[in-house]
Amino acid sequence: MKYFTIDELTASATARKDGIDNTPPAEARKALVELVEAVLDPLREAWGKPIRVNSGYRTAKLNRKVGGATTSQHLRGEAADITTGTRSGNLSLYALLRQLQLEVDQAINEHNGQWLHVSHTSRRPNRHQYFSQECAQPWAYSAPSARGLPLRRSEEKGVALLIGIFLVTILKYFC
Repeated sequence: MKYFTIDELTASATARKDGIDNTPPAEARKALVELVEAVLDPLREAWGKPIRVNSGYRTAKLNRKVGGATTSQHLRGEAADITTGTRSGNLSLYALLRQLQLEVDQAINEHNGQWLHVSHTSRRPNRHQYFSQECAQPWAYSAPSARGLPLRRSEEKGVALLIGIFLVTILKYFC
């Protein structure tokens, strides 16, 4: 872990304000180290400038408090929301992340560059999924075929269903 620390991956203003203990168990700490070594440190090295962590590990209580998904990889220490500090910087960082082809499970360009969500897992093969959320094009999916991992037919149907659900939700609430 060259550029990131467990402390910054577990820090939370909400947890501090509400007195929530956000200390990760050993398994989540291990997953955070793997996330840093596989994705965050190589990305930071290639970027050449600081990257700030907005949110990393979350306990179930903290995740509920911030409105996180019940299946969020943040709960297992497998995900981090990151930023360069600017929307244009985040969009450039997302492009670099795609170019580097790191062991990413999911990379999401959230709200057209407000922040990036990145995840990595060792529980199963990483999916190498890249999503981009924008009002004009709510969810653009890039299959991991460049890594030789094409989607199975059942996965394609699932992705199409999710895209449809997100499209309706995003357009209804954000546009």
